[in-house]
Amino acid sequence: MTKAGFLTKLTDALADLPTAEREAALAFFTELLDDRIEEGMTEAEAVESLGSFREIVASLHEDAATTQPSAPHAQTQAERGESNRPEPRSFVTQNRPRTIELTDTNCAVEILPSPDASIRIDYDVTRWVTVDISCDDTRLIYTAKEIFHVFHFDVISRKPTRLYLPADYLPNLEIRTGNAKLSAADVSFDSANLKTGNAAINLCRLTTNNLTAKTGNAAVTAEHITANLLKLTTSNGAINTAHCTADSLLLKTSNSAIKTEHCTANTINAVTANGKNTAEHITADVISLTSSNGAVSLGNTTANDITLKTSNAHVTAILPGSIADYRIESKTVNGKSSLPSHKAKGEKSLNVTTSNGKIDVVFAEDM
Repeated sequence: MTKAGFLTKLTDALADLPTAEREAALAFFTELLDDRIEEGMTEAEAVESLGSFREIVASLHEDAATTQPSAPHAQTQAERGESNRPEPRSFVTQNRPRTIELTDTNCAVEILPSPDASIRIDYDVTRWVTVDISCDDTRLIYTAKEIFHVFHFDVISRKPTRLYLPADYLPNLEIRTGNAKLSAADVSFDSANLKTGNAAINLCRLTTNNLTAKTGNAAVTAEHITANLLKLTTSNGAINTAHCTADSLLLKTSNSAIKTEHCTANTINAVTANGKNTAEHITADVISLTSSNGAVSLGNTTANDITLKTSNAHVTAILPGSIADYRIESKTVNGKSSLPSHKAKGEKSLNVTTSNGKIDVVFAEDM
């Protein structure tokens, strides 16, 4: 839904409210949507981030019913008393469910090691935050939602929601938050699907089978990760990966840079658009670095199959061995190349392509 569509729908839903209260609600949500669009969201994403339209309308009618006619202004925290301050709470269980689903709207989430054998979630609640938790031997489900109230609205900062995992516990994780940071450090799990919108993801010292992390318009950082599959995706944000070991390392962004260093993998595939794509100190069987309108650079890398591809930018590489070790496919348009267009001799494969940019590849033994 577009911003205009949302505001039109809201106007219709609030037709029975007094004019002043209806206009105050529309002004509030107009400003809220404008702020989120300025932060990089699309109109549809900004509208979706508000939550349930039905709950918004219900809360506005509830507030209008309890607001004194002589005081249509938004209540301050002092007028509400202490009830709106964040209240810390904890959920602790000795169960070991196979799957943990944690969803928190617009609040940061941190995954940390537990000091004991229990699973623990520390979280804040306020008057306008509802939290539902259920747990059995199969599944732990935590869901936190913010309820927007115009006439009682303050921006109330909650501490990050923290999930603590025991050292010998290997669950499947489904973690989602909206427009708030997501981080994990010093834990192990079987698999994880981590997703946030327009906020950074930071991952450090993790051991897992499969790990997928996705955000938009923000950076993703992964360091000292051991995984079978490590897949990192963002848009308009940088990806920085260092000291990771994986069977498959998949990196994808747009309009920003990718940097991969000191990583070991069977397959590395890094794709960006309009940004640099750089890899150094890599050991892999297959490595592919792709960009459009961004430079591609590869250094100190041992690999059997190398693909370097971009357009309107340069490709540079320093490779071990001699040119005779490689089967070379090379092509550039409107640019110089240090490589022959075709050379089928060696056991390793090297494919380098660009347009409107030069190719500068050197081999350590030939220098």
